Amino acid sequence: MASARLCCPRCAAELPSDAGTCVGCDAPLPVIDGVRCLLHDAADARGRFAAQYAAFDREGRMQLEAIATTLADGDLPMATRARLQRLAEGVQQTSTISRMLARRGGLTEPAPHHTDATVPSVAGHGPLSNDYEYLFRDWGWGAHADDEHARTLALVRRGIADRPGQRVLVLGAGAARLAYDLHHALAAGHTLAVDIHPLLVAVAARMFAGDSLVLAEFTPNHLASPHAVVERTLAAPAGAAPGLELLLADATRVPVVPGTFDVVVTPWFIDRLDRDVRSLLPAVHAALVPGGRWISYGPLLHARGKPLSACVTESELLEILPSSGFTPIATHRDIVPYLLAPDGSGRMESVLVLTSEKRDGDHWSLPPWLRGIDLPIPRALRLDAVTPASPAAAAIASLVDGRRSALAIATALVRRGLPARGALDATIDGLLALLRGARAAEPGRRGRRD
Repeated sequence: MASARLCCPRCAAELPSDAGTCVGCDAPLPVIDGVRCLLHDAADARGRFAAQYAAFDREGRMQLEAIATTLADGDLPMATRARLQRLAEGVQQTSTISRMLARRGGLTEPAPHHTDATVPSVAGHGPLSNDYEYLFRDWGWGAHADDEHARTLALVRRGIADRPGQRVLVLGAGAARLAYDLHHALAAGHTLAVDIHPLLVAVAARMFAGDSLVLAEFTPNHLASPHAVVERTLAAPAGAAPGLELLLADATRVPVVPGTFDVVVTPWFIDRLDRDVRSLLPAVHAALVPGGRWISYGPLLHARGKPLSACVTESELLEILPSSGFTPIATHRDIVPYLLAPDGSGRMESVLVLTSEKRDGDHWSLPPWLRGIDLPIPRALRLDAVTPASPAAAAIASLVDGRRSALAIATALVRRGLPARGALDATIDGLLALLRGARAAEPGRRGRRD
């Protein structure tokens, strides 16, 4: 079974399936417990992943020390003592599994301290405990979660309808249960599940391999529940069929060869995206074959603190799509269970399934210098015809000189005081906005290439 056609995030060169370095620019291409890591700073990202595991382990040790100190008090009620002992056992169990996964992935050496201005990828920012509950919903609740999985699968398949689904890309796949279910239900030739959360991807890799893991689930309100800590065995319903693959990468700049996939699915991804959705659409468009379908699934509940202009509604998303190379096909809303745990926590959620189809044409294509962020941006971009919408966009436009790449511009902006974290995202968002403006200023440019 062929693997996905992947490309280097630095130079956009297509990658051999077994290459340890890029044939175009010699960038390292590490493999972490069988999962390729394709980030422009993959070597540093490995160190950041290791630091996340180390922080998770330290947090567990601190919890165990605090519990031991409390248990030393001889005046505790018996029920309180039993609850704390169960909690300590759960923390110990979780720490043991996380250390095992870190060893398997070679993630035991934290990142070195950087003294110069660096521009990191988006990976590795949050603690491993973020989204920990999805591991149990996807792989640990057994039949209790069957309804949630089945209804999600049915709604996404409704969007795919009768279109070919032999090559499927799931962006923001998390612990990858939806990717697993889609791959089997569609009998897909290849399904690629992409995420940047190292723990979720590591557990998904074990599930795909047919392994099982025993983890402690900590109920959302462990003070009110009679089962504050529950031991769960995580396992897939059956072994993963050939062609199901995981990738550690940035889903907004997914490193795949253009025109590779028949279907792209983004489950709850626009909701979690902290940027303008128009920063995601070029990558989705590039990944699809002409006529391929993009299925956006989620409630459009945007994160707190997200810029209000980026908190798009259904009608705003439908308005954006045609100018981004998509034809809206259908929308459908339904009420589905969301993280309805065996202990009764969770909720019902109104979700939107939005289906759109890719229109082909270079007017919407993602230029190579945005697929390979270390490639020079050509002067032919004609940014002089565009009025930047903000001082940041003006600064970005002023740095396009025919030699600098998106990564070089982000690095220059960091030296000018822009925070390193998020600098590359801000630079690419600015370049995309300038590119849209340049194309709008040249209505007769159809047929030309960047």
